[in-house]
Amino acid sequence: MMMQVQYKTGCKAMVIPADAFAPAFFDLKSRLAGDILQKAVNYTIQLVIWGDYAQYPSRALATFITESNRDRAVFYAAEEP
Repeated sequence: MMMQVQYKTGCKAMVIPADAFAPAFFDLKSRLAGDILQKAVNYTIQLVIWGDYAQYPSRALATFITESNRDRAVFYAAEEP
């Protein structure tokens, strides 16, 4: 999807609501988040994922979100940008 958006529109950024992702995305053991976010980095697309992450009380996820927000490729936002 990211590549299609970039190819068809020339857009280099996407904002996606967190509830568009399967719950497995927020379970870091599934590796789904890492795989998807690596695609964003590879395709040089800035990705904003916004929503309420309180329903995922994982300390590892909180650390992952903090670390992701330090980079320019992926940003997690609590409110719609």
